Amino acid sequence: MIGIPLSSRLMPLLKRHSVLFFVLVLAAAALLLPCAAESETKTLISDEYVILRDGETQKFQLGYEAVLKGFGADSVLVEFYNNHSKPVSVGSVILKEGETVQCYRKADEDNLIVLMMTLDKMYFNNSQVIVGFSHVYQFEDVFPSDGTEWVLETAVLEDPSTPGSTKPPEGGSNIGQDLMNPLYIIILIGAAAVAVCIIRIFSEKKPKKSKKNSKDSLENEK
Repeated sequence: MIGIPLSSRLMPLLKRHSVLFFVLVLAAAALLLPCAAESETKTLISDEYVILRDGETQKFQLGYEAVLKGFGADSVLVEFYNNHSKPVSVGSVILKEGETVQCYRKADEDNLIVLMMTLDKMYFNNSQVIVGFSHVYQFEDVFPSDGTEWVLETAVLEDPSTPGSTKPPEGGSNIGQDLMNPLYIIILIGAAAVAVCIIRIFSEKKPKKSKKNSKDSLENEK
């Protein structure tokens, strides 16, 4: 078998055991997909619209709040808090129309998104301002503890109605993990191919004939 490409040896095996191969792929997928689905993040607030006036507060779950702290000619100042155990400032951002703020909680390796909202429109009434926030989302997370740190990022997103459309700062995302990741497919196919090869080796393994039996058979033929 030395010098024969691996593909030349593997493909005939897969053709002869194609049914078993696909059964193993489906079985592996059935085991992996529920685990991947469990890792998806639950959406607590999905694509809502919020209207705030200067000084008003929008309350979220898990103790989060967004406060409209001030405004200028074309922008507003929004400060985020978490009041779960005690009032803590998450941070503040200046937003213009069309900009989205995304609030991430720092985790061990990833920054996990907690809130996101887009400044849709600003309406001025005398010396007051009315602000409309579109695509307001909140995602399930643990209750913040002492020492929790957050990151606020602003950007103009192509599609702010789709969470996870941008890469979080310095880490992965907890939103909508791709269950059809090519790496998963390669692992499934590779594992199934290896399993087919192992089964074939053991199923076709035959006991060697002893020299004595071979000699007796030869004499009988004579």
